[in-house]
Amino acid sequence: MSMEQFSSALAPAIRDLILFKRECGAVYKHGEVLLGQFDQFCRNTEYEGTVLTEDLVMRWKQHNEYRKHRQKSQMLTYVRHLGQFLATQGKDTYVPPMEHRSGTSDPIVLSSVFAPFIDAFITQKRADGYDYKHGERILYRFDRYCTEIGIQEPKLTCELVYDWVATTSSRCLYCFGQFAKYMRSIGIEAYTPQRHPSHFQQQPYILSEAELSAFFTQVDSFCPDYRSCERMAAGYSIMFRLYYCCGMRLQEVCRLKTEDVDLDSGKIFVRNAKGHKDRVIMMHSDLLKMCRNYNSFVKQGLPQRQWFFPARDIEKPIGKTNMCRRFQFFWAQTPYSDNPEHTPSIHSLRHTFVVNRINSWIQEGYDMENMMPYLSRYLGHKTIDETHYYYHLAAAATDIIRNQDVLSNKVIPEVTDYEEI
Repeated sequence: MSMEQFSSALAPAIRDLILFKRECGAVYKHGEVLLGQFDQFCRNTEYEGTVLTEDLVMRWKQHNEYRKHRQKSQMLTYVRHLGQFLATQGKDTYVPPMEHRSGTSDPIVLSSVFAPFIDAFITQKRADGYDYKHGERILYRFDRYCTEIGIQEPKLTCELVYDWVATTSSRCLYCFGQFAKYMRSIGIEAYTPQRHPSHFQQQPYILSEAELSAFFTQVDSFCPDYRSCERMAAGYSIMFRLYYCCGMRLQEVCRLKTEDVDLDSGKIFVRNAKGHKDRVIMMHSDLLKMCRNYNSFVKQGLPQRQWFFPARDIEKPIGKTNMCRRFQFFWAQTPYSDNPEHTPSIHSLRHTFVVNRINSWIQEGYDMENMMPYLSRYLGHKTIDETHYYYHLAAAATDIIRNQDVLSNKVIPEVTDYEEI
């Protein structure tokens, strides 16, 4: 059903919303389809109001109760868009609140005996200034596991912890260890899990100049099918260069806001990065010029926007998963993708930046004892040891470091998995 066929009392407002979204660069086809179903629901229930009411939204939710969680969420999301749009028009309307979600298909509803402790722990973390969304998702899964197996006492025993970890990933142990310490701090028995070092640590893939050239050729020649994707495609060319030319982390680029990119000076303000740290980095003049051109292009359809790289849904930034998939999509089109033993990831761009910078400094005769602290701060590393990591695992740097750099003889402590550095 197209919007011309909408016929409920809310039809004019729905059509205005769809037209507004498209003027802002969104395709909004899916929104048109689902709002068409909402229009039909309003017509069938003989709703005569021109704004949303809480009762109407509750009946709409009940109407979709048979659907899966993801479908129910989508049905409500577009009605929320309608409520927000009506509110901006000065209408006295009900706006459905955002449902608290875990990042999975289920809403977060803590129900185990650990629920009050998890809730208090997360509240404390956020009071300290941490976003803690990833940790919240992990603890939500643990809560759900405890409910499913019928845990009756809020005791984190060794057996319970490792039984749960066996169903998930050992990477959850770090967050879980923090929760265990919190439990002990309030006088409750809790086992703190130990993360055992891996016997094998995968080498980061360092891209050659030829591989980089082939990859960026594919990125820059990408021709999308939709208008909103043209905006995103223009963003991909810059985002991938920020990973390679500035060594930024995956989420740091995705979460950049317009206010974080100074198009006059070329400064990028990285806020609330890993370790709850802020820093400032500088762009090369060529990259700054690309950012200016991109910003001018995007402003034609989005004169006011929150995110420097908005997604198809302009209220959200381009996501990490999207960027990882796009990296693999572009890499698969290069002539170097046929070798299954050498498969880079989007993190490889950051690693390549660091290794190339280290190699360049060594070849130019810089004192690495003096330069490493600067590089460490630039990358947002917590300690210099994390930066030294690249000396020992990057195959591209091995020969130069072994022959010329005295730092390679140092014993470097174990650090976190390279994807997280």
